[in-house]
Amino acid sequence: MEQKYFLRRKQVEPCRSGWKKFMKSCYFNPTYTAGWATARRKCQKLSSDLVVITSAEEQKFLTSNYRSNNWIGLTDEAKEDVWLWIDGTLHRNSSGFWCKDEPNNTSNNNSNGENCAAIWALPPCQSEWKDENCFRSLNFICEKQTSCSCL
Repeated sequence: MEQKYFLRRKQVEPCRSGWKKFMKSCYFNPTYTAGWATARRKCQKLSSDLVVITSAEEQKFLTSNYRSNNWIGLTDEAKEDVWLWIDGTLHRNSSGFWCKDEPNNTSNNNSNGENCAAIWALPPCQSEWKDENCFRSLNFICEKQTSCSCL
């Protein structure tokens, strides 16, 4: 009699509890706020980094799931008007999801200007990017690439 062996496909959850899966990444939105640099360090302590947005689909996922003002991994702190993602990728201001008239580097009571980007939740920039003072305390989104070779 021929025996047949069946492998049970194991369902693996590639994201830790509290993280949300989208495409090949896991996302986490802590319940506390921080300045941009501190937010980045907090993400790194979670083996992740601030989110790098690479598509309209990812932007829509983030704005649908995280409805507060959130730091993203984009800054021109090294050189004014040269926006770089935290992975070193150059961002062209003509692309992306900037609110009208952003980035504008308004220095309102801050001699450093606005050198860090956030997804804004409030009108008139709702669900769009805005440059902000990097020391401002905002929520933030951490992203971790999944290494799951799930069956």
